[in-house]
Amino acid sequence: TMEIGCEQATLQLDAFGQRFQVYPKQSPHAAWREWDPDMDTAMVADFARAVREDVPPAASGRDGERALAVVLAAYASVSSGQPEPVRPPAAIPAA
Repeated sequence: TMEIGCEQATLQLDAFGQRFQVYPKQSPHAAWREWDPDMDTAMVADFARAVREDVPPAASGRDGERALAVVLAAYASVSSGQPEPVRPPAAIPAA
């Protein structure tokens, strides 16, 4: 389980259970969210739909950069043993 603290909520991600729990800071109620068990197929299908229909895909390249920023912060947190900030994509150094 990975816990992510955000400004408006705390998320607990269960990758093996393919769900996450959201704890909003402004509400006493938590909510489970589940996702498609085959995310690769769903992502390719969405991309094909976007090309066929000439519309933007559900997740943009910028969304991918933001996801990468979260992953890099998680790696840094494991390495340092401390919470690490998620830096904006433009602030991520080139490898």
